[in-house]
Amino acid sequence: TSNRREGCPVLSWFPLTLDQWTDSTVPMLYGTATTGDTWKFGIFQRQEKIVHKDINIYAVPSDLHLVLSALFGISTSHCQS
Repeated sequence: TSNRREGCPVLSWFPLTLDQWTDSTVPMLYGTATTGDTWKFGIFQRQEKIVHKDINIYAVPSDLHLVLSALFGISTSHCQS
């Protein structure tokens, strides 16, 4: 059995939990679900309470450049907030 489907609920659950726990006022929280060799990404819009999941599943090592690009983009956007 593949763990790929199991990552989707985790991806939704983590930003929702973080939203309740953090005092941060950033408008979006980013989430990832990974098994180590596969990655999914999502964004939680805090005010609207909407989770947007990327429909793509990124495999490592073949999509490593895309995974790193997404992680770099997330870290850069948080540094500018």
